[in-house]
Amino acid sequence: MNNEIHGTTKQISYIRLKEENLNPLLRECIIDKTNMRKDHKDCLFSYAGNQYSVPSEYVAREVAVLALDNVLFVYCGGEQIATHKLCLEKGRIIMFKEHYKAIRYANNHYKNVLLVEGLDTISSEINLAVYDE
Repeated sequence: MNNEIHGTTKQISYIRLKEENLNPLLRECIIDKTNMRKDHKDCLFSYAGNQYSVPSEYVAREVAVLALDNVLFVYCGGEQIATHKLCLEKGRIIMFKEHYKAIRYANNHYKNVLLVEGLDTISSEINLAVYDE
């Protein structure tokens, strides 16, 4: 309990709270942490000690990240662009091969060769229907 005098209101917060007679919430609320992140030129952004990928068309753009339970939702311009399972370890890179399909070598000789050809998927997309069960 906070029994100290508040610096702005000059009142004791705990007593003032009782006097407010606030109504209980009548609906369920989801309270979580939304973060803005800058996606780097390697299509990765940092979150909670790890790096996660986004599709290459969103390279170097700002993305909004929402962590809910053990799922990380990534948005850009109000559109959901990626979903990752949160990695509990630190220092990991979680990426999807599909996010890099549009990147090709700049050299004309290799212009039709994918940059990540042969790269195995380190993580896989989450089927949210299965997750909800």
